[in-house]
Amino acid sequence: MTTRWLLLLPVLALTACWPTDEEEMDCATVLCVPCAPALMVRLHGSGGQSPPEAVLEGAPGGCSVDGSTTVCTLSDSRSGHFEFDIQPTGYEKVHVSETVAEMETHGSCCSCGYMPRAVDVQLKPQ
Repeated sequence: MTTRWLLLLPVLALTACWPTDEEEMDCATVLCVPCAPALMVRLHGSGGQSPPEAVLEGAPGGCSVDGSTTVCTLSDSRSGHFEFDIQPTGYEKVHVSETVAEMETHGSCCSCGYMPRAVDVQLKPQ
């Protein structure tokens, strides 16, 4: 056997064991990574200033400082339309109205059912 065929053998072995469309995969035996938040809002303040503390209003979740950015994340992990406010300290209140698209889960054990979104918002001082 040539080196090329030896490199191809593991790939062929794995694909031979992968279930076809007719077979059902046993999802109970599949280890999945946690789903990303459905919606994440990154708040950017004025240049040179430290990132502000912020509070979510009208939606479950929270905000925290991540480096030079304040990040607000919803704890509601689903597709759909989200509408809420964020009040950053020293800045105008931000109204967020975003839709998280549904993702088809046909044949996938580890699908979360939605396409995670990240939105950037430039803050305006009060």
